[in-house]
Order: sequence, then structure tokens, then C-alpha cells
Amino acid sequence: MKKIFPKLLIIVLLLSLCSCKAIVDEKEESKIAESTSKETTNITSESREDTGEEEDKIDLSDFLLADDSLKSPKREYGTEEYININAGDILAYIAYPKGDLKDLDKVCKDWAEKTLKSFQEEGIGGNLVISYNSYIVNKKYAVVEFSGEFYSPNYAHPISISAAFNANIESGKVLKIDDFLKSEEVIRLRKYVMESKKLEEQFVDDKLLENFIILSDGIEIVLGKGKYLPESDGLVKVFASYDMLKNGNEKANKEESSDRKDKEKTLDDKKQENLSKVKTGEKVVKNVEASKDKKLIAITFDDGPGKHTDRLLNILKENNVKATFFVLGSQIGGHQDLLLRMVEEGHEIGGHSWTHRSFKTLSEAELTKEIMQTRAEIASITGVDALAVRPPYGAYDDNVKALGKKLGVYFVNWDVDPLDWKTRSANNTYNEILKNSRNGSIILSHDIHVSTVDAMERLIPKLIEEGYEFVTVSDLLTIGHGEINAGKVYFSMNN
Repeated sequence: MKKIFPKLLIIVLLLSLCSCKAIVDEKEESKIAESTSKETTNITSESREDTGEEEDKIDLSDFLLADDSLKSPKREYGTEEYININAGDILAYIAYPKGDLKDLDKVCKDWAEKTLKSFQEEGIGGNLVISYNSYIVNKKYAVVEFSGEFYSPNYAHPISISAAFNANIESGKVLKIDDFLKSEEVIRLRKYVMESKKLEEQFVDDKLLENFIILSDGIEIVLGKGKYLPESDGLVKVFASYDMLKNGNEKANKEESSDRKDKEKTLDDKKQENLSKVKTGEKVVKNVEASKDKKLIAITFDDGPGKHTDRLLNILKENNVKATFFVLGSQIGGHQDLLLRMVEEGHEIGGHSWTHRSFKTLSEAELTKEIMQTRAEIASITGVDALAVRPPYGAYDDNVKALGKKLGVYFVNWDVDPLDWKTRSANNTYNEILKNSRNGSIILSHDIHVSTVDAMERLIPKLIEEGYEFVTVSDLLTIGHGEINAGKVYFSMNN
């Protein structure tokens, strides 16, 4: 008996330990299950309300007032034209102006096409994004300032791109520095740029003053990133006042033109009022019960608003058709009235980033800015929270989806691409959409191209004739999926 008791004691102790471990494991499994359950309920605002979990409040005004590089471009000369390539080794989005000055228009378009071709010939895949600012200076000069970057996984850092062109409005002539300044002023300017930036003569060529920008109180020289200074300095601008160039008094020169001084960011009363009314995370879904048994389609328009959007809205209104517009944040300035009209006439607005950079090339901080600043800009004008986001080029990965879930937005791609951005043919756009559309399709198109808008005049009545009912993306997805989940990528009503 004495020998058996210790053995029994050991067995009892072992059984107790196993029992304790099972209880611990059960508790851990319970925690994991609870955590998983919470993660699932975080996906949609509706699910959070069901669980009673408090939703984090997003203050969209923070993104509009942030001091960052995403600013609306100034477009005082002409209207926007585009080169956009949405497939292939190089994805490109290039904006350039077209106005009343033929020589200026030609030099801008030629430069844009030449820049694209140079990257294509290198055979290195990547994403080329170029935008521009344009100014009318003293009612005498039209100025176009290009800036952009080429992003590639083959490079550690993006390649910076810059150029500037100036034209005399009266004569239409595109100006070189010698056309604008006297010879002694050119010499003075060159000397000032070299001395102020400590450039050595042996490393400077005759193109030092090639990129110049005419301003109201002076001239600005643009030194491309890594051209004459270390790449770490980035793109550098050197300002020289007309007074300094005329009399040579460098002490009287200012560091910056008064044209360039940033005003403190403030929100006007109307934007502040609109933002205060926005309930973030609230989806705008109409009554979809009546449409469930019908042949449905969602037509979407990217990259606007632009000069053809107003005409497109007229076509949609004439046919009593609802659409979804995925707008670029950088395009909203000057087109606020179009966004208001979209909402008033029952269309849906989604975000398409601020600059049209591929989401897959961005850091989390950069991607957050691209999505949230566009979202905030839309909300400040319309009072509606745009939760639908179309990734530029349709590009996404797991990191993009995870951030979308965190920000409470969902992604919308497409199952019908007529390649309107490539062909610029109204007939081709019409035929491709007609041939490939199915019940539940999401159609990709671009309202920045006149050929696309031309196609819609025939296409929309034809699709109605074939029995299709046009609905917004959020309505289509609600009918097909029941619930729209943040972070998910959708391609059609059933996919």
C-alpha cells in the first residue's frame, strides 16, 4: 500500500495539470474566437452597430487641413488633355493643357509624349504620373509648369520629372530665357543661381536656365532633382526678383516670390458645414427591392471631373440613368458644381485617389493620404461620405486591402473594359460594351475622353432597349452581395 500511494498521487497530480491546461486552452480559444469575432464585426459600419461596438470617429477635416504635398493644381490656362495607359509594362497618367496658344500647346504635348516614349524605350516597368500647373501672369504671359515622378520596383527611389514653358499671350510665341531677359540680366541671373547654390562652373552646362517660370515679381529657375545638386536636395527652385536682375542688388532679393507664398489652410464656412453633417461610414444605398429581379448594370466613369462631364450628365439625365463617378481629388478644384450636380441627380461618387499613382507602389502613409484626402474633399463639397474607391489601373494587393479595411472603404474594379482610354474611338467603345455586358456587370469608362461621351449617346439608349436597368455601384453590390465589406475588391454584382 505504501508503494501504491505515491504512484496514485503522481497520477492525480498529472490529471490535475492536464485539466488546468485544458481550462487555459479553452480560455485562450475563447479569446481567439472573441478576437476573430470582433475583427469580422469591424468590417462594415452596419455590423458594428449590430454588436453595439463603438466605432472610431474619423474627422475628415483633418485630412483637408493637413500640411502635405497633395494640393489641387492651378489651371488658369486652357483645359486638361490626357495621356493615360492602363495596361502594359508602363502605367501612365499624364495631364497637359490645351488652349488658344497653338505653339504652347504643341510644345507641351510634344514634351509629354517624348517623356513617355523615353521611359518606354528603356524597357523598365513602372508607373509614370505627371501633372501640371498653369498660370496667367500679368495678363501677358501663359506659364505651364510640369512636375511628376516615375516609380519602378527596379529603382530605390522614384525619378523626378520637371519642365516649364512660357509663352507671350499677344504674339503666341514660346519664350526662351534670352527672349524674356536682357543679355546682362541673363548673365546676372546665371551668376546668382550658381553662387546661391554653390555650383562649380565645370559641372554646369548651358541648360542651367532652361527651365524658368515667369512670375509677377520675378523669375524662378527650376533645377531638376539630381541635375546640378545632390538628389537628396530634391527639386530646387531659385527665385530672382526683377529688381535684383535689373540693378544687381542681391541683398534686395527675396527668397521666394509673393506668388508662391502658401496661404494658411482654412476651411470655408460651407465646407465646414458640410463636413459637420457627414456621418462617416454611412453607405448611400437606395431602395433596391424593386430592382432585384431585373437585368442590372452599373456604368462607371473614371479620372474626372473634366470638360466633358457636364455633357455626359446631360445624356444621363435625358435617359433617366444613374451612374457612378470615380473622381480624382486633384481634379475636383474648379469642378465643384459638377459634384453637386451628380449628387442632386442621384448619381454616386467614389474616390479614385488624388494623383492617380498605383496603390501598389505607395507606403501606408502615402496611400492613406491618397484615399482619405480625396474622400474628405468629396465630403466637404457634397456632404456625402464616398466609401467606394477605384484603385488607379485596378492595381491592388493584400496590403491595399488591409488598409482599406482599416479606413472603412471598399474597392470597385470592373468586368467590362472597352479600352476607351486606348482606342479613343466612340464606335469601338460602343461595340465592346454592348458585346461584353452581362446582367450584373460593372463597366469601366472615362469621362475625360470626348470619344467616350460620344459613345454614350448611342450606347445608353441601346442598353435600355435591351432591357438593362442602370443602377449605382453600391446598389448593384448590395443586391448581389447583401452586405458591402470594407477592404474587399468587387468586380461585378456576383464577384
